[in-house]
Amino acid sequence: MGVLDVTQAGSADVEVVAGILVAAAQDLIQRDQKLWAVDGVSANAIAADVSAGRYWLARDASDPVGVFRYETCDPIFWPEVTDGQSAFLHKVAVHPSARGRDMAQHLLAFACKLAKDKGLRDVRLDCISGRPKLRSVYERFGFRYHSPWRVGALHVDRLVFPLERAES
Repeated sequence: MGVLDVTQAGSADVEVVAGILVAAAQDLIQRDQKLWAVDGVSANAIAADVSAGRYWLARDASDPVGVFRYETCDPIFWPEVTDGQSAFLHKVAVHPSARGRDMAQHLLAFACKLAKDKGLRDVRLDCISGRPKLRSVYERFGFRYHSPWRVGALHVDRLVFPLERAES
């Protein structure tokens, strides 16, 4: 891996961000580990969030290799958490060409630094229940199980990373 450059994505990056998400979604489907519907991470589906600055894009040299959505409120999965006290990550994705290089760990580290620099107390995320390999990616980084949660028919495990443990 060269130098990983993580920047906030903007309107001009919609296709690049969607390209990573779609490639990751298709790769997971091919490996019988479906996580997201491909049309749910298409350019049309994510354009508003990318344009609003909610996505961060990682490049290794000039190659786009990963993304995540970063927010400071999450009323759907974390309604009990006061807005602005935590960062919430969604759609953490690594392009299949960058798999096996701990890219997800680098994305999580960057997101934690971003949240810590903004004075937030922790980083929170959720993953689909019954996906131990996915959950282990987050736990290997240091996220700890918080609680189960349900949104309609979707069951998730909620995880938290306290920022006092984050490396600067």
